[in-house]
Amino acid sequence: MADVPYLQWIRSQSCACQPCVARSQSHHPTNGETERHSKSLGGRRGLSQKAADASAFPLCLKHHDELHDGHGFFEEMDQDARRAWQDEQSRYYRELYEGIAKVDPEAVVPKKPRPTVKQEAESLGEYHALGPQVVHDVERLLKKALRGEIAP
Repeated sequence: MADVPYLQWIRSQSCACQPCVARSQSHHPTNGETERHSKSLGGRRGLSQKAADASAFPLCLKHHDELHDGHGFFEEMDQDARRAWQDEQSRYYRELYEGIAKVDPEAVVPKKPRPTVKQEAESLGEYHALGPQVVHDVERLLKKALRGEIAP
């Protein structure tokens, strides 16, 4: 069963590879201690089986690729060290989530997702009547505002 609130909270966290502050995706460890002790999985999982959501932790796409390729942030780690690091991150973020939920349950309630630039531009219906070039220009300006290049 999916742990949607936990996964949404994980996606709201910065990448686990500090000092990276990139937007993260949830990452499920491939194998290791977390899965070996999971009652629902009965040990190491097989091919094409997803790890438990409770073991997810935040990784940006760059560090996700580096983890699996063993380069960049992870180049000095062998496969066993990378698995141990994943297990450590899984435990840390799960304990952090549960601790925050006990103290302030509202703090872990998933926030309404921020609309995409395209959704923002489409919500400005009056611009559509002015033509596709204006919609394109509005999208471009919204992207710049979201990146902080111009004041929103």
